[in-house]
Amino acid sequence: MAQTIKGRKRSRRGLAMMDVLAATLIITVTMIGTLGIFFRILNLTSRTVEASTASNLARRTVEDAKVQGFDDLPDGTTTKYYNLSGASLSSSTGSTFKVVMVVATDVYDPDGTPSDKALRSILVTVSRQSDSTALETTGTYLAKGGS
Repeated sequence: MAQTIKGRKRSRRGLAMMDVLAATLIITVTMIGTLGIFFRILNLTSRTVEASTASNLARRTVEDAKVQGFDDLPDGTTTKYYNLSGASLSSSTGSTFKVVMVVATDVYDPDGTPSDKALRSILVTVSRQSDSTALETTGTYLAKGGS
């Protein structure tokens, strides 16, 4: 049905230009918001993978020190580099993580070796290589076992 406006007929079929502009604006704002959420989720997923890998590297380093044993574990600082999948690298080039292990002993025998009564502390810090942010820090103690 047509309406008459000052002697002209106005058809109700089709969309007005303002309707199309409003719909386009609503769709654009919705898409921008959706893309923002998508990229935020992508960033959080990446950080979660990093945190998980860093935690695993810290635990693995502590367990390797325990396996090496009280007598064979040298005092001092050891630094190793790893990629995102946790594979060991020979240098910092191309690495994602830097793992620093510090071993200290509280009591030494006169010959300079750790005493059988010593308590050896192990501190492991895993940091992101790109910005040196510490992602995980853990530690443990070793004591001489046996008689």
